[in-house]
Amino acid sequence: TLSVLAKTFVQRAVAAHNTGSDNLAAQCLDQAIEHDENCDSAWLWKAKLAETDDQQVELLNRVLSINPDNEDAKDALAAIDRMRASAVIADARSLADSGETDDAVEILNRVLDMHPDNSEAKDVLDQIAAAKFKSAVSEAKAAAAAGKTGEAVEILNSALDQDPSNADAWMMLSHLSPNMTAKMN
Repeated sequence: TLSVLAKTFVQRAVAAHNTGSDNLAAQCLDQAIEHDENCDSAWLWKAKLAETDDQQVELLNRVLSINPDNEDAKDALAAIDRMRASAVIADARSLADSGETDDAVEILNRVLDMHPDNSEAKDVLDQIAAAKFKSAVSEAKAAAAAGKTGEAVEILNSALDQDPSNADAWMMLSHLSPNMTAKMN
């Protein structure tokens, strides 16, 4: 009977929320939990009404401790995780745009450690690598134009360590290197 009372309070909470009365909804959810502290739907609704992501995560974890198969809680946690990852990636992008590429790469690699399939982080890393490579090629061109062939070759070899298949760098290196052995180093 306590479980039935808890579910009744959850229904009242949902109705209150639907009419815009979240304070009343929160009170109904508290009463539901007083009647049945393992009422996962009450905890789930408390999470929906939570003011911060951290509160939501805590409450959603409570739902999963009661019912590990609760797909709504799993989906909500995954959405929060994606949102947080996107915010971190945006911060990394800002760092890269301001020239702090090493810090940006470190942050993006941490994101990929936690989310190996995160295409947004991979894309930003690729953009950073392309920008670094373009900068290295420009630096090598400037060195070559200044008669510093050895420095230009060194810059290109270093860039090719990062992207061995870059045709532009190989082409430039072939024009600067005195023989093929030097080009292949």
